[in-house]
Amino acid sequence: MLATLYAPPFDIMFPGTFEAFRHHAKEANKWMLVNIQREEEFSTHVLNRDVWSNESVRELLKYGFLFWQKHDTTSSAVDFFQTYKITPSEATFPFIAIVDPITRSLMKTLTKNPSNIPEACK
Repeated sequence: MLATLYAPPFDIMFPGTFEAFRHHAKEANKWMLVNIQREEEFSTHVLNRDVWSNESVRELLKYGFLFWQKHDTTSSAVDFFQTYKITPSEATFPFIAIVDPITRSLMKTLTKNPSNIPEACK
């Protein structure tokens, strides 16, 4: 039961590599929303439960973003951090960023409490 409650939002996640994700976002003319989680950080699980399951957030994502979530230990996450010169040990988890798929620019990173995102969508 707990595993289901805190499960990643597989139904809205892009399953491929970052490069495939970038290409797909570029073709769809949508921003890239990146979420890299650390298994040991409870706040990453709360993000899955409270934010990515929130209908307002899902509506926002549907219209303007494609969503990519990985754990920090995956090769995809490691590659992402290397590409953007982010040291995982210095990153705040859960790590959330908005990336422009055309320029590949890291537009914004969210370092505050991401569980407040649903309130901002109301």
